[in-house]
Amino acid sequence: MGFEDLLQLLVELGVGRLTLSLLAPGWPGIHDRRELGPTLCASLVLGAGTWSLLPFYGPWLALALLRLATLPGALRPRHDRRRHAAWEWELLFLTAVALRLWAIPFEGAATWLLAIVWSVAGLLIWRKQADRRARQLCWLAPLAALLETLL
Repeated sequence: MGFEDLLQLLVELGVGRLTLSLLAPGWPGIHDRRELGPTLCASLVLGAGTWSLLPFYGPWLALALLRLATLPGALRPRHDRRRHAAWEWELLFLTAVALRLWAIPFEGAATWLLAIVWSVAGLLIWRKQADRRARQLCWLAPLAALLETLL
């Protein structure tokens, strides 16, 4: 665990949050302290996959600037109805960060853990609330984990 690993984690979180802002509005990504855990987990799994697909700073910085210039509110999570406390998601995020920083033999373990949980959670939220972002995460999370593993 070094500074480079922590920097890589922060880059993947940022890229994941940017990717999350490009998806349809919905859960996760709601502006509420209780929703920080789900948003961080989604950002980490999406960031790991999309960074593996395009591991260069330039395109991501250009996309972030373009996103801020055209739709600045999209990077700030939307307001929505209140939900229950999400301490389970925060615990899952901390577990994924620990798996990623303390070099487990299988590097993609954290991403696969998050991808499996996201697929189930996205399916449940989609069925309850017909949330488009949750539906997209059902298939994007495993795809991101697969990309990270293969690339």
